[in-house]
Amino acid sequence: KACIAAGKRVLCEKPLSQASADCIAVMEAEQKAGAKFVQLGFMRRYDRSYEDMKRALADGRLGRPLMMH
Repeated sequence: KACIAAGKRVLCEKPLSQASADCIAVMEAEQKAGAKFVQLGFMRRYDRSYEDMKRALADGRLGRPLMMH
C-alpha cells in the first residue's frame, strides 16, 4: 500500500496475499489513488506443461506458432 500511496508501480507475483482482506486492502488503495499501479504476475516458466509445449514446438509437432502469451 505504501508504494501505491507514493505513486509507484508494483508487480506482484501470484498469490497477492493468502488473506483476502489484504488483497481487498491493496485494491482499495489502488482505487483511492485513482490509477492502476498494481499488476499481478503468474510465473509458469518451470511448469511441466510449459516445458512439454516448448519441446513440442522445438520438435515441430505443433507447427509454427503465430503468437505466444
